[in-house]
Amino acid sequence: MVCSIEGYADKITEVVAGLDPTPTILFGHSMGALIGYSMLSRYPTEIGCIHRFMASAHHPPGSSVSGPDDGPEPDEQYVAYLRRLGGFDERLLSDPAVLEVILPAVRNDLVAVSRFWNKDKAKVQVPIVAITGMEDPTTDSDTVTGWAELTSSEFHLVQVPGGHFYFSNEPERLTSVIMYTLMKAGGSQTT
Repeated sequence: MVCSIEGYADKITEVVAGLDPTPTILFGHSMGALIGYSMLSRYPTEIGCIHRFMASAHHPPGSSVSGPDDGPEPDEQYVAYLRRLGGFDERLLSDPAVLEVILPAVRNDLVAVSRFWNKDKAKVQVPIVAITGMEDPTTDSDTVTGWAELTSSEFHLVQVPGGHFYFSNEPERLTSVIMYTLMKAGGSQTT
């Protein structure tokens, strides 16, 4: 199991680096926003096909985290966190067999998020579009605007109705934001 944001970024960069040079948008949702940032800040030339970055449902690295604390927490804390995020079928979160499978990965990922720190405050060379659900319990617009400090290019904040998984009930919201971003980027492909 990959245990760090940088580790995930390394693995995904290996794949993205092999894409053709067509201008591409990188979309990172939740923890994926940190992975995308890590990719772009550490490998700008290797993934030069990325022309825009969409950071969805996560505050910028170095901001406070609103998940369980880093460390050994009782399973109930992780389940409560997943419930707070929304978007999970309660039957799954109440099934011990399902929890036995998913909780190790959830714990691993949340520890990776809590340990990722942007000590250099490196700026990426591509525009950033930050997307947040207006009812997301893990983000707020004031904190999310911190992504603007992490680009040497333009920044846009998009707020949409909904919570952490704002796109689950109305995927056309996300489609609209992506289409808008594509038009701004001049017809990029999306990864």
